[in-house]
Amino acid sequence: MDSAIEVLTKNIENGGYFRQANPKDFDAEDFFKGFDDKRRARASNQVGTEAFGYNNATVGEQVPDDQPSDSLVSETVIDKELVESTSGAIDQVSEEQDDNDETSNEIGDDTDDLSLPLFTDEDRKTLADMYLKLPDNKVTLPSGKVLEDILFSNGVTRERHHLIHSFIIDVDDAATKDMFTPADWAFITKEQEMSVSLNDQDVTKILDRFRRADSIGTIMNLLQERHPRLGKGFIMERDYDMKWIFDSISRWLDLYSMPFSVFTSDAPLEYFWRSQVWGVLDTMFFDISNTLMIGGESPGLDSTERRNHQQHGKNVRKLVGSKSDGYLRMFGTSKSDWMSIEGAKGWDPFAKKYRHESAWKIGRQLHDIFRARTAEKDWSTIKHFRTYGLIFGGPTAQIHLMSSIGGAVTVLRRRSPLTLAPSLQAFSENVTILEIFLLMKKDIVRSFSQHKKTVLAMELFTGSFSTAV
Repeated sequence: MDSAIEVLTKNIENGGYFRQANPKDFDAEDFFKGFDDKRRARASNQVGTEAFGYNNATVGEQVPDDQPSDSLVSETVIDKELVESTSGAIDQVSEEQDDNDETSNEIGDDTDDLSLPLFTDEDRKTLADMYLKLPDNKVTLPSGKVLEDILFSNGVTRERHHLIHSFIIDVDDAATKDMFTPADWAFITKEQEMSVSLNDQDVTKILDRFRRADSIGTIMNLLQERHPRLGKGFIMERDYDMKWIFDSISRWLDLYSMPFSVFTSDAPLEYFWRSQVWGVLDTMFFDISNTLMIGGESPGLDSTERRNHQQHGKNVRKLVGSKSDGYLRMFGTSKSDWMSIEGAKGWDPFAKKYRHESAWKIGRQLHDIFRARTAEKDWSTIKHFRTYGLIFGGPTAQIHLMSSIGGAVTVLRRRSPLTLAPSLQAFSENVTILEIFLLMKKDIVRSFSQHKKTVLAMELFTGSFSTAV
Protein backbone atom coordinates (compact mmCIF):
# COMPACT_ATOMS: atom_id res chain seq x y z
CA MET A 1 0.00 0.00 0.00
CA ASP A 2 1.38 3.36 -0.99
CA SER A 3 1.88 6.12 1.53
CA ALA A 4 -0.56 9.03 1.66
CA ILE A 5 2.05 11.34 0.17
CA GLU A 6 2.53 9.00 -2.76
CA VAL A 7 -1.14 8.34 -3.39
CA LEU A 8 -2.22 11.95 -3.06
CA THR A 9 0.27 12.99 -5.75
CA LYS A 10 -0.91 10.36 -8.20
CA ASN A 11 -2.93 11.17 -11.26
CA ILE A 12 -5.58 9.02 -12.82
CA GLU A 13 -4.52 8.33 -16.39
CA ASN A 14 -6.05 5.74 -18.71
CA GLY A 15 -7.36 3.73 -15.80
CA GLY A 16 -3.95 3.54 -14.15
CA TYR A 17 -1.66 5.72 -12.10
CA PHE A 18 1.05 8.20 -12.92
CA ARG A 19 3.33 9.17 -10.07
CA GLN A 20 4.73 12.69 -9.91
CA ALA A 21 8.48 13.10 -9.76
CA ASN A 22 8.24 15.92 -7.25
CA PRO A 23 5.64 17.68 -5.09
CA LYS A 24 5.31 20.71 -7.39
CA ASP A 25 2.20 20.64 -9.54
CA PHE A 26 2.59 23.56 -11.88
CA ASP A 27 4.19 26.91 -12.57
CA ALA A 28 1.25 29.23 -12.00
CA GLU A 29 2.73 32.12 -13.98
CA ASP A 30 3.54 30.09 -17.10
CA PHE A 31 0.40 28.01 -16.71
CA PHE A 32 -1.90 31.01 -16.86
CA LYS A 33 -0.14 32.60 -19.87
CA GLY A 34 -2.00 30.41 -22.33
CA PHE A 35 -5.36 31.05 -20.74
CA ASP A 36 -7.14 32.57 -23.74
CA ASP A 37 -6.20 29.81 -26.16
CA LYS A 38 -6.96 27.05 -23.68
CA ARG A 39 -10.27 28.55 -22.64
CA ARG A 40 -11.48 28.86 -26.23
CA ALA A 41 -10.28 25.37 -27.10
CA ARG A 42 -12.07 23.44 -24.41
CA ALA A 43 -15.76 22.68 -24.71
CA SER A 44 -18.19 23.60 -21.97
CA ASN A 45 -18.67 19.96 -21.06
CA GLN A 46 -14.94 19.49 -20.50
CA VAL A 47 -14.35 22.09 -17.80
CA GLY A 48 -11.91 20.57 -15.36
CA THR A 49 -10.57 17.81 -17.60
CA GLU A 50 -7.38 19.76 -18.19
CA ALA A 51 -6.70 19.54 -14.48
CA PHE A 52 -4.29 16.67 -14.97
CA GLY A 53 -1.84 18.64 -17.07
CA TYR A 54 0.25 20.18 -14.32
CA ASN A 55 2.77 17.44 -13.65
CA ASN A 56 5.70 18.11 -15.90
CA ALA A 57 5.85 21.89 -15.63
CA THR A 58 8.91 23.48 -14.04
CA VAL A 59 8.30 26.01 -11.32
CA GLY A 60 10.22 29.21 -11.94
CA GLU A 61 13.71 29.67 -13.31
CA GLN A 62 16.97 28.47 -11.83
CA VAL A 63 18.90 30.78 -9.54
CA PRO A 64 22.71 30.92 -9.88
CA ASP A 65 24.64 29.17 -7.10
CA ASP A 66 26.70 32.29 -6.52
CA GLN A 67 23.66 34.30 -5.49
CA PRO A 68 24.74 36.77 -2.78
CA SER A 69 23.77 35.97 0.79
CA ASP A 70 20.64 37.52 2.22
CA SER A 71 21.58 36.51 5.76
CA LEU A 72 20.58 38.95 8.49
CA VAL A 73 21.04 39.09 12.24
CA SER A 74 18.01 38.83 14.51
CA GLU A 75 17.33 39.20 18.20
CA THR A 76 16.49 36.27 20.44
CA VAL A 77 12.82 35.66 21.09
CA ILE A 78 11.57 36.27 24.62
CA ASP A 79 8.36 34.28 24.44
CA LYS A 80 7.92 31.24 22.20
CA GLU A 81 4.24 32.04 21.66
CA LEU A 82 5.24 35.11 19.66
CA VAL A 83 5.67 32.87 16.64
CA GLU A 84 1.89 33.07 16.29
CA SER A 85 2.44 36.62 15.15
CA THR A 86 3.78 35.33 11.84
CA SER A 87 0.39 36.12 10.39
CA GLY A 88 0.42 39.66 11.72
CA ALA A 89 1.84 41.36 8.65
CA ILE A 90 -1.28 40.53 6.65
CA ASP A 91 -3.74 41.58 9.34
CA GLN A 92 -4.28 44.88 7.56
CA VAL A 93 -5.45 43.22 4.36
CA SER A 94 -9.11 44.19 4.23
CA GLU A 95 -11.75 41.49 4.17
CA GLU A 96 -13.32 43.60 1.43
CA GLN A 97 -10.64 42.21 -0.86
CA ASP A 98 -12.03 38.71 -0.36
CA ASP A 99 -15.57 39.99 -0.85
CA ASN A 100 -14.58 41.69 -4.10
CA ASP A 101 -13.06 38.50 -5.42
CA GLU A 102 -16.15 36.54 -4.45
CA THR A 103 -18.22 38.74 -6.76
CA SER A 104 -15.62 38.89 -9.53
CA ASN A 105 -15.81 36.71 -12.62
CA GLU A 106 -16.09 33.08 -11.52
CA ILE A 107 -15.08 31.58 -14.85
CA GLY A 108 -12.32 33.03 -16.94
CA ASP A 109 -10.35 36.21 -16.39
CA ASP A 110 -7.89 37.82 -18.75
CA THR A 111 -5.60 39.32 -16.14
CA ASP A 112 -2.91 37.58 -14.08
CA ASP A 113 -2.86 40.39 -11.47
CA LEU A 114 -4.44 39.33 -8.20
CA SER A 115 -4.47 43.02 -7.17
CA LEU A 116 -3.48 42.40 -3.58
CA PRO A 117 -3.23 45.54 -1.42
CA LEU A 118 -0.09 47.66 -1.42
CA PHE A 119 2.53 46.79 1.18
CA THR A 120 2.90 50.09 3.00
CA ASP A 121 5.68 51.50 5.18
CA GLU A 122 3.55 50.70 8.20
CA ASP A 123 3.33 47.11 6.99
CA ARG A 124 7.12 47.02 6.67
CA LYS A 125 7.49 48.18 10.26
CA THR A 126 5.10 45.44 11.38
CA LEU A 127 7.05 42.84 9.41
CA ALA A 128 10.35 44.02 10.90
CA ASP A 129 8.94 43.88 14.41
CA MET A 130 7.58 40.40 13.77
CA TYR A 131 10.92 39.26 12.33
CA LEU A 132 12.88 40.42 15.37
CA LYS A 133 10.55 38.41 17.62
CA LEU A 134 10.99 35.12 15.77
CA PRO A 135 12.35 32.15 17.74
CA ASP A 136 16.03 31.35 17.42
CA ASN A 137 15.35 27.89 15.95
CA LYS A 138 15.52 29.17 12.38
CA VAL A 139 16.03 26.95 9.36
CA THR A 140 19.56 26.74 7.96
CA LEU A 141 19.59 25.89 4.25
CA PRO A 142 22.23 23.75 2.48
CA SER A 143 23.89 26.97 1.26
CA GLY A 144 24.38 28.07 4.86
CA LYS A 145 21.81 30.85 4.57
CA VAL A 146 18.92 31.22 6.98
CA LEU A 147 15.49 30.68 5.43
CA GLU A 148 13.64 33.22 7.57
CA ASP A 149 16.29 35.85 6.80
CA ILE A 150 15.84 35.41 3.05
CA LEU A 151 12.06 35.67 3.29
CA PHE A 152 12.29 38.80 5.41
CA SER A 153 14.85 40.60 3.24
CA ASN A 154 12.80 39.89 0.11
CA GLY A 155 9.49 40.66 1.82
CA VAL A 156 10.36 44.18 2.94
CA THR A 157 11.06 45.23 -0.65
CA ARG A 158 7.81 43.96 -2.18
CA GLU A 159 5.25 46.48 -3.35
CA ARG A 160 2.20 44.35 -2.56
CA HIS A 161 1.18 41.88 0.10
CA HIS A 162 2.51 38.37 -0.37
CA LEU A 163 2.44 35.09 1.53
CA ILE A 164 6.13 35.42 2.39
CA HIS A 165 5.17 38.30 4.70
CA SER A 166 3.73 35.58 6.96
CA PHE A 167 6.73 33.32 6.29
CA ILE A 168 4.63 31.09 4.04
CA ILE A 169 6.35 29.46 1.06
CA ASP A 170 4.09 28.63 -1.89
CA VAL A 171 5.96 25.94 -3.82
CA ASP A 172 4.19 26.94 -7.05
CA ASP A 173 5.15 30.62 -6.86
CA ALA A 174 7.94 31.39 -9.31
CA ALA A 175 8.88 34.65 -7.58
CA THR A 176 9.46 32.79 -4.32
CA LYS A 177 11.55 30.13 -6.01
CA ASP A 178 13.75 32.79 -7.57
CA MET A 179 14.93 33.78 -4.09
CA PHE A 180 16.82 30.50 -3.65
CA THR A 181 19.53 28.38 -5.22
CA PRO A 182 18.41 25.09 -6.79
CA ALA A 183 19.87 23.12 -3.88
CA ASP A 184 18.12 25.26 -1.29
CA TRP A 185 14.83 25.07 -3.19
CA ALA A 186 15.06 21.28 -3.38
CA PHE A 187 15.58 21.21 0.39
CA ILE A 188 12.56 23.47 0.97
CA THR A 189 10.19 21.54 -1.30
CA LYS A 190 11.14 18.06 -0.13
CA GLU A 191 8.18 16.57 1.68
CA GLN A 192 8.49 14.80 5.00
CA GLU A 193 8.21 11.01 4.92
CA MET A 194 4.99 10.81 6.88
CA SER A 195 2.82 7.97 5.68
CA VAL A 196 -0.60 6.74 6.61
CA SER A 197 -2.25 3.74 5.03
CA LEU A 198 -5.57 1.97 4.75
CA ASN A 199 -4.49 -0.84 7.04
CA ASP A 200 -7.93 -2.45 6.99
CA GLN A 201 -7.63 -5.29 4.47
CA ASP A 202 -11.41 -5.62 4.12
CA VAL A 203 -11.64 -1.96 3.11
CA THR A 204 -8.89 -2.26 0.51
CA LYS A 205 -10.49 -5.39 -0.98
CA ILE A 206 -13.86 -3.61 -1.27
CA LEU A 207 -12.22 -0.64 -3.00
CA ASP A 208 -10.50 -2.99 -5.46
CA ARG A 209 -13.80 -4.73 -6.27
CA PHE A 210 -15.58 -1.46 -6.98
CA ARG A 211 -12.60 -0.26 -9.00
CA ARG A 212 -13.11 -3.12 -11.46
CA ALA A 213 -16.82 -2.33 -11.93
CA ASP A 214 -17.86 -0.39 -15.05
CA SER A 215 -21.65 -0.70 -15.31
CA ILE A 216 -24.69 0.22 -13.23
CA GLY A 217 -25.67 -3.43 -12.88
CA THR A 218 -22.25 -4.54 -11.66
CA ILE A 219 -22.00 -1.69 -9.17
CA MET A 220 -25.55 -2.30 -7.90
CA ASN A 221 -24.74 -5.98 -7.31
CA LEU A 222 -21.64 -5.04 -5.33
CA LEU A 223 -23.65 -2.58 -3.26
CA GLN A 224 -26.16 -5.31 -2.39
CA GLU A 225 -23.39 -7.69 -1.32
CA ARG A 226 -22.91 -5.93 1.99
CA HIS A 227 -19.93 -7.07 4.03
CA PRO A 228 -20.83 -8.99 7.25
CA ARG A 229 -19.24 -6.19 9.26
CA LEU A 230 -22.05 -3.93 8.04
CA GLY A 231 -24.68 -6.16 9.64
CA LYS A 232 -25.48 -6.97 13.26
CA GLY A 233 -21.82 -6.88 14.21
CA PHE A 234 -21.34 -3.29 13.03
CA ILE A 235 -19.06 -1.23 15.29
CA MET A 236 -18.97 2.47 14.47
CA GLU A 237 -15.35 3.09 15.44
CA ARG A 238 -14.11 0.05 13.53
CA ASP A 239 -16.42 -0.25 10.52
CA TYR A 240 -17.56 3.24 9.59
CA ASP A 241 -15.02 3.79 6.80
CA MET A 242 -16.40 0.72 5.05
CA LYS A 243 -19.97 1.97 5.44
CA TRP A 244 -18.91 5.40 4.14
CA ILE A 245 -17.51 3.79 0.97
CA PHE A 246 -20.81 2.00 0.25
CA ASP A 247 -22.86 5.12 0.99
CA SER A 248 -20.65 7.35 -1.18
CA ILE A 249 -20.63 5.01 -4.16
CA SER A 250 -24.41 4.61 -3.93
CA ARG A 251 -24.74 8.39 -3.90
CA TRP A 252 -22.42 8.89 -6.86
CA LEU A 253 -24.01 6.09 -8.88
CA ASP A 254 -27.19 8.17 -9.12
CA LEU A 255 -25.27 10.69 -11.25
CA TYR A 256 -25.01 8.12 -14.02
CA SER A 257 -28.63 6.94 -13.68
CA MET A 258 -30.25 10.34 -14.18
CA PRO A 259 -32.21 10.97 -17.44
CA PHE A 260 -29.74 13.73 -18.36
CA SER A 261 -26.03 14.33 -17.84
CA VAL A 262 -25.01 16.83 -15.18
CA PHE A 263 -21.54 16.77 -16.74
CA THR A 264 -22.82 18.54 -19.87
CA SER A 265 -25.76 20.48 -18.44
CA ASP A 266 -25.67 24.28 -18.65
CA ALA A 267 -27.79 24.62 -15.49
CA PRO A 268 -26.36 26.51 -12.48
CA LEU A 269 -25.16 23.49 -10.52
CA GLU A 270 -22.91 24.97 -7.83
CA TYR A 271 -25.17 23.82 -4.98
CA PHE A 272 -25.76 20.45 -6.66
CA TRP A 273 -22.06 19.61 -6.94
CA ARG A 274 -21.25 20.77 -3.44
CA SER A 275 -24.16 19.04 -1.70
CA GLN A 276 -24.93 15.97 -3.80
CA VAL A 277 -21.42 15.08 -4.97
CA TRP A 278 -18.81 16.52 -2.64
CA GLY A 279 -21.30 16.17 0.17
CA VAL A 280 -19.79 12.72 0.75
CA LEU A 281 -17.09 14.58 2.66
CA ASP A 282 -19.67 15.96 5.08
CA THR A 283 -20.27 12.47 6.45
CA MET A 284 -16.69 11.20 6.37
CA PHE A 285 -15.88 12.16 9.98
CA PHE A 286 -19.08 10.86 11.61
CA ASP A 287 -17.05 8.27 13.53
CA ILE A 288 -14.85 10.94 15.14
CA SER A 289 -16.38 12.33 18.32
CA ASN A 290 -17.46 16.00 18.29
CA THR A 291 -16.06 16.57 14.78
CA LEU A 292 -18.19 17.79 11.87
CA MET A 293 -17.95 19.45 8.49
CA ILE A 294 -19.81 22.75 8.72
CA GLY A 295 -20.97 24.78 5.73
CA GLY A 296 -22.05 28.33 5.05
CA GLU A 297 -19.63 31.18 4.50
CA SER A 298 -18.25 32.16 7.89
CA PRO A 299 -15.00 33.39 9.44
CA GLY A 300 -12.44 30.88 10.63
CA LEU A 301 -11.97 30.53 14.38
CA ASP A 302 -8.20 30.93 14.24
CA SER A 303 -8.25 33.76 11.70
CA THR A 304 -10.68 35.67 13.93
CA GLU A 305 -8.60 34.95 17.03
CA ARG A 306 -5.45 36.22 15.34
CA ARG A 307 -7.08 39.43 14.17
CA ASN A 308 -8.41 40.13 17.68
CA HIS A 309 -5.28 39.05 19.54
CA GLN A 310 -4.45 42.60 20.60
CA GLN A 311 -8.04 43.84 20.96
CA HIS A 312 -8.93 44.53 24.60
CA GLY A 313 -11.98 45.92 26.37
CA LYS A 314 -15.70 45.30 26.05
CA ASN A 315 -16.29 48.35 23.90
CA VAL A 316 -13.67 47.47 21.28
CA ARG A 317 -15.25 46.44 18.00
CA LYS A 318 -14.18 42.90 17.30
CA LEU A 319 -12.65 42.13 13.93
CA VAL A 320 -13.93 39.40 11.65
CA GLY A 321 -11.47 36.81 10.43
CA SER A 322 -11.00 35.61 6.88
CA LYS A 323 -14.10 33.75 5.66
CA SER A 324 -14.35 30.35 3.99
CA ASP A 325 -17.25 28.34 2.62
CA GLY A 326 -16.79 25.56 5.16
CA TYR A 327 -14.58 24.01 7.81
CA LEU A 328 -13.82 20.73 9.49
CA ARG A 329 -14.46 21.77 13.07
CA MET A 330 -13.98 20.04 16.40
CA PHE A 331 -16.48 20.90 19.12
CA GLY A 332 -16.46 20.31 22.86
CA THR A 333 -14.90 22.27 25.71
CA SER A 334 -13.15 24.37 23.07
CA LYS A 335 -13.71 24.71 19.34
CA SER A 336 -10.96 24.30 16.75
CA ASP A 337 -10.77 24.17 12.95
CA TRP A 338 -8.80 21.49 11.12
CA MET A 339 -9.58 22.10 7.45
CA SER A 340 -10.79 24.99 5.28
CA ILE A 341 -13.10 24.65 2.26
CA GLU A 342 -13.71 26.98 -0.69
CA GLY A 343 -16.26 26.55 -3.47
CA ALA A 344 -16.88 27.99 -6.93
CA LYS A 345 -19.63 27.79 -9.56
CA GLY A 346 -17.39 25.79 -11.86
CA TRP A 347 -13.85 24.53 -12.11
CA ASP A 348 -11.55 26.94 -13.91
CA PRO A 349 -7.93 27.26 -12.71
CA PHE A 350 -7.59 30.33 -14.94
CA ALA A 351 -10.34 32.30 -13.21
CA LYS A 352 -9.40 35.15 -10.89
CA LYS A 353 -11.51 33.65 -8.09
CA TYR A 354 -9.64 30.34 -8.19
CA ARG A 355 -6.24 32.00 -8.36
CA HIS A 356 -7.05 34.33 -5.48
CA GLU A 357 -8.34 31.53 -3.28
CA SER A 358 -5.66 29.01 -4.20
CA ALA A 359 -2.68 31.38 -4.15
CA TRP A 360 -3.71 33.67 -1.28
CA LYS A 361 -6.90 33.08 0.68
CA ILE A 362 -6.63 29.39 1.51
CA GLY A 363 -2.93 29.81 2.29
CA ARG A 364 -3.78 32.39 4.96
CA GLN A 365 -6.49 30.16 6.42
CA LEU A 366 -4.29 27.08 6.60
CA HIS A 367 -1.44 29.08 8.12
CA ASP A 368 -3.72 30.35 10.89
CA ILE A 369 -5.00 26.83 11.55
CA PHE A 370 -1.51 25.34 11.46
CA ARG A 371 -0.05 27.86 13.91
CA ALA A 372 -2.99 27.60 16.29
CA ARG A 373 -2.90 23.79 16.35
CA THR A 374 0.88 23.64 16.87
CA ALA A 375 1.24 26.55 19.32
CA GLU A 376 1.63 24.24 22.31
CA LYS A 377 3.71 21.60 20.53
CA ASP A 378 7.42 21.06 20.94
CA TRP A 379 9.29 22.61 18.03
CA SER A 380 10.98 19.32 17.18
CA THR A 381 7.60 17.65 16.52
CA ILE A 382 5.99 20.22 14.23
CA LYS A 383 7.22 18.34 11.16
CA HIS A 384 4.71 15.61 11.98
CA PHE A 385 1.83 18.03 11.45
CA ARG A 386 -0.18 19.01 8.36
CA THR A 387 -3.36 20.97 7.77
CA TYR A 388 -5.59 20.52 4.71
CA GLY A 389 -7.72 22.72 2.50
CA LEU A 390 -10.14 21.90 -0.33
CA ILE A 391 -11.31 23.89 -3.34
CA PHE A 392 -14.41 22.63 -5.19
CA GLY A 393 -15.70 23.62 -8.60
CA GLY A 394 -18.17 21.51 -10.57
CA PRO A 395 -17.04 17.88 -10.72
CA THR A 396 -13.49 18.80 -9.66
CA ALA A 397 -11.88 19.14 -6.25
CA GLN A 398 -8.31 20.05 -5.36
CA ILE A 399 -6.48 19.30 -2.13
CA HIS A 400 -4.19 21.92 -0.59
CA LEU A 401 -2.00 21.18 2.38
CA MET A 402 0.31 23.11 4.68
CA SER A 403 3.28 21.72 6.56
CA SER A 404 6.48 22.96 8.15
CA ILE A 405 10.16 22.34 7.63
CA GLY A 406 10.91 23.84 11.03
CA GLY A 407 11.31 27.29 12.49
CA ALA A 408 8.61 29.84 11.72
CA VAL A 409 8.15 28.82 8.07
CA THR A 410 5.16 26.94 6.69
CA VAL A 411 4.98 25.43 3.19
CA LEU A 412 1.85 25.49 0.99
CA ARG A 413 1.37 22.73 -1.60
CA ARG A 414 -1.37 21.80 -4.06
CA ARG A 415 -2.22 18.31 -5.21
CA SER A 416 -3.35 17.58 -8.73
CA PRO A 417 -7.09 18.26 -9.10
CA LEU A 418 -9.41 15.28 -8.80
CA THR A 419 -12.22 15.13 -11.37
CA LEU A 420 -15.21 12.82 -11.24
CA ALA A 421 -15.38 10.42 -14.19
CA PRO A 422 -17.86 11.60 -16.88
CA SER A 423 -18.95 8.01 -17.60
CA LEU A 424 -19.17 4.63 -15.86
CA GLN A 425 -16.44 3.26 -18.09
CA ALA A 426 -14.00 5.26 -15.97
CA PHE A 427 -15.74 4.73 -12.63
CA SER A 428 -12.48 3.40 -11.19
CA GLU A 429 -11.31 7.02 -11.09
CA ASN A 430 -14.12 7.83 -8.66
CA VAL A 431 -13.11 4.93 -6.42
CA THR A 432 -9.56 6.23 -6.35
CA ILE A 433 -10.86 9.66 -5.29
CA LEU A 434 -12.67 8.03 -2.36
CA GLU A 435 -9.46 6.24 -1.42
CA ILE A 436 -7.55 9.52 -1.50
CA PHE A 437 -10.18 11.15 0.72
CA LEU A 438 -9.87 8.29 3.22
CA LEU A 439 -6.10 8.71 3.32
CA MET A 440 -6.55 12.43 3.86
CA LYS A 441 -8.89 11.65 6.74
CA LYS A 442 -6.33 9.30 8.28
CA ASP A 443 -3.68 11.99 8.05
CA ILE A 444 -5.95 14.59 9.68
CA VAL A 445 -6.91 12.18 12.48
CA ARG A 446 -3.23 11.41 12.99
CA SER A 447 -2.60 15.13 13.44
CA PHE A 448 -5.32 15.80 15.98
CA SER A 449 -5.38 12.48 17.83
CA GLN A 450 -2.98 13.95 20.39
CA HIS A 451 -5.63 16.56 21.19
CA LYS A 452 -8.45 14.07 21.40
CA LYS A 453 -7.72 11.00 23.51
CA THR A 454 -11.01 9.23 22.71
CA VAL A 455 -10.17 8.80 19.02
CA LEU A 456 -9.47 5.14 18.26
CA ALA A 457 -7.20 5.86 15.29
CA MET A 458 -4.21 6.68 17.49
CA GLU A 459 -1.77 4.37 15.75
CA LEU A 460 -2.44 5.47 12.16
CA PHE A 461 0.88 7.25 11.90
CA THR A 462 3.27 4.62 10.53
CA GLY A 463 5.93 6.76 8.86
CA SER A 464 8.81 8.92 9.95
CA PHE A 465 10.51 12.13 8.93
CA SER A 466 14.12 12.48 7.96
CA THR A 467 14.85 16.03 6.80
CA ALA A 468 17.07 17.72 9.38
CA VAL A 469 16.97 21.41 10.18
